[in-house]
Amino acid sequence: MQKRPPITPEMIRQVTNKIAEKHEMGDPDVLADNYRYPMNGMELAITLARREGWDYGCELDEELIEDFDAIDMDVAALHKVAVKKWFEENDIQPPLPIGTQIKQGQIDGIDEYGIARFKVKRPEDEGKQRWLLVNFEDAEAV
Repeated sequence: MQKRPPITPEMIRQVTNKIAEKHEMGDPDVLADNYRYPMNGMELAITLARREGWDYGCELDEELIEDFDAIDMDVAALHKVAVKKWFEENDIQPPLPIGTQIKQGQIDGIDEYGIARFKVKRPEDEGKQRWLLVNFEDAEAV
């Protein structure tokens, strides 16, 4: 199976550059260089303060923290677009049938919200409306 695309530094930079521009930060690369997916806004602010100090010509305020919080969501959206393109261009099909026992549990269906993911029922989830989501490429039959 063709490998699922990862979150790339380019995706991160595309999102963080918009925030740096909006808040008129001196060096837009400082956000991309210090952000790691996933990371919430306060974690990023603390990381920046520890590694870089806080001298960017902008104030660390609620709006900036909210924008930092949105980085994860925006990066995830770009990643989803890349994964959808990978899925369509490579005609990705489920490698195992529903009902197959895999390391994580039993394949119970295909995730209707994600891309190329199984819904897996673990023993502890029996009788509950709860599933573990497992990427097609991570499912190994036992």
